[in-house]
Amino acid sequence: MLFFYTMKKLFPFSVLFFIVLFSCALLAGDNPEVERGLENFNAFFREVNDGYVDKPDAEVIMRASIDAALRAIDPYSYYISAKEQADKQKAWKGILYGGFGVNIVQRDSEITVTDVSAGYPAALSDIRHGDKILAINNFQLRGLPFDSALKKLRGEPGSAVTLTIKRQNRILEKTVTRAEIRNKAVQCTSVLDNKTGYICFTHFLDGSADELRKSVYQLKEKEGITSLVIDLRGNSGGLVVEAVKAANIFLPKNVNIVTFQGRQAVWNYDNLTFNEALDTILPLVLLTDNNSISAAELFAGAIQDYDRGLIVGRKTFGKGLVQGTHNLPYGNSVYITSARYYTPSGRCIQELDYIHKDATGKATKAPDSLRQMFHTAAGRIVYNIGGIAPDIQVELDKPNTAFVDKLRKADVLGDFANTYRNAHESISGATHFQLTSEDFADFKLALKKSGYPFKTETEDALDALITQATKAQLGSLINAEQKKLKRKLLEDRIAEIDVHRAMICSELAKEICARYYFNEGRIENTLYADADMKVALELLKNPAEYSRHLRP
Repeated sequence: MLFFYTMKKLFPFSVLFFIVLFSCALLAGDNPEVERGLENFNAFFREVNDGYVDKPDAEVIMRASIDAALRAIDPYSYYISAKEQADKQKAWKGILYGGFGVNIVQRDSEITVTDVSAGYPAALSDIRHGDKILAINNFQLRGLPFDSALKKLRGEPGSAVTLTIKRQNRILEKTVTRAEIRNKAVQCTSVLDNKTGYICFTHFLDGSADELRKSVYQLKEKEGITSLVIDLRGNSGGLVVEAVKAANIFLPKNVNIVTFQGRQAVWNYDNLTFNEALDTILPLVLLTDNNSISAAELFAGAIQDYDRGLIVGRKTFGKGLVQGTHNLPYGNSVYITSARYYTPSGRCIQELDYIHKDATGKATKAPDSLRQMFHTAAGRIVYNIGGIAPDIQVELDKPNTAFVDKLRKADVLGDFANTYRNAHESISGATHFQLTSEDFADFKLALKKSGYPFKTETEDALDALITQATKAQLGSLINAEQKKLKRKLLEDRIAEIDVHRAMICSELAKEICARYYFNEGRIENTLYADADMKVALELLKNPAEYSRHLRP
């Protein structure tokens, strides 16, 4: 398996010690440097174990040594004990836990639902954002430590429980059967202008490519789309085989998607598609950004190199390294970077050099002298190093969101969205939903009733100044002006609500849509205002322009 995840736990010292010695002995061979390192490590461990003033925990020392050694190589290599293998298998499959499909927080000693996932027991039982879970099977959760409450709510898939729910002033009883909660790769599918399909695709775990294929098929066959946008922004990557299968949706059988090259011959091979493509002609745009990483870059690189579609947005992360499983005794494993990968045109997009670190120990960027020109199948120029560059770069404005962030952290946006949902049985749809002037007036009234439970950056700065002055015994000098100044700043806080009206309404609209249509609604509500999507839609509306970008 090839993947990009970490888990760190401790396990018996005897196993660890044997593994270290066994592995180092294999490495040593005729290499005197490794032999000296092994001898030095043995001496180090013996001195610490025998000479430290108190008896040290050998298990902790050994695991810390292994973890530190792997961190010194790169951030992607790590150790997995036999006990951790089951959890790792679940991580590959995107299995999160057995439960109801909600996110919760503890607010005022009560367990409060902050998000609900579509298609899972909570959503099917009409459990909503803002609901307070008071009890499970009559066991009271109020005041219980959060971790204990979480443990009570989660459990074996298939087990049924009764939840006591408080929604505003009503008490509800919900019988809910736990399910296996998975991290779904397809977070949103939608049909936009001119029959353009949209898919938000977030990772490449086991089964992700099948999710994507199914979504593309449904958009084609049931919705009749004539073009497609796949959103890879923020895609965290995952399994190489899933990236190959995803590319195979759009590229024919028996074409190479990615080539591995490592120091060991076993790692030198091509990864070919092995199925018939679902569609090789549907106009396609991929959206990428700096957080599109690893398997997402592999997928995007293949689509670009075969001129199968266009990439819009910003350059991807730049991870051209592959991790592989190396088995050790007693069911333990080490996952280490074993190869670089190369896109079909022959380029490696790795950004950082982890072997040649700078004076502070940080990885260095590959020098420009190694940057080379490559060509796609049609002859378009592309480059190695530093990620996959988009065919059409979109520069984003960076609005100051500090004030809205304050509102979000104070829960006032979510609370208003919850109130709105409980007052309105339905809305017309997520894509074009907007707040009315009356809705915004209601929001302002709700803030007034709540006492404006947030502060501006200026107020935070004043509080810090007062605290510092008090420590310096200067509080009396500014005390007389505090009330007057704070009153003025409160007036400014209220005035800022109108100044930031457009941004506040946008955030509220997203949150309200999420109450009716879950995360898919939240995503859909932003699409027409999205700068990358605007460029993609314009391209796909103009076949001549789309084709022009695919030519050298």
